[in-house]
Amino acid sequence: MVKNDRTTIVAAIQRIKMSDVIKDAKLVGMNKQAVIELLRDKAIIFRITKEDNVSFMGTADLQLERLNLEIKNGKVVKITRG
Repeated sequence: MVKNDRTTIVAAIQRIKMSDVIKDAKLVGMNKQAVIELLRDKAIIFRITKEDNVSFMGTADLQLERLNLEIKNGKVVKITRG
């Protein structure tokens, strides 16, 4: 079972292109509402994991297609996948 989990994770990582990561980075510094609207328009899964030094509970599942957003003063300051 562990092998299957590892295989699934490796396959998911391989699906992420470097261009996706670069696009993610371009969202850093943008207005929170603008990013949310853009992600919803593109049907991209996301969640806010931290806003103004308040962390929110998240699930422990690994979804490499999902973007985790950290917000400070109405701006996106960090994006990770998972």
